[in-house]
Amino acid sequence: MGRQLMFGASWQAAHRRFTHWTEARVWVELHRLVLDELGARGELDWSRCATTTPLAP
Repeated sequence: MGRQLMFGASWQAAHRRFTHWTEARVWVELHRLVLDELGARGELDWSRCATTTPLAP
């Protein structure tokens, strides 16, 4: 993508924000919130669920 602007932000700004959000565990929290919402709606099929120790809370 070079140095072109993406969605109004430079690639440096996008990378900085992504790194900050990753370090702040935003993606982990977002994933948990989505699973909680889907679970509350009864839209999860846990019979096909698998997890590994690093991902378990």
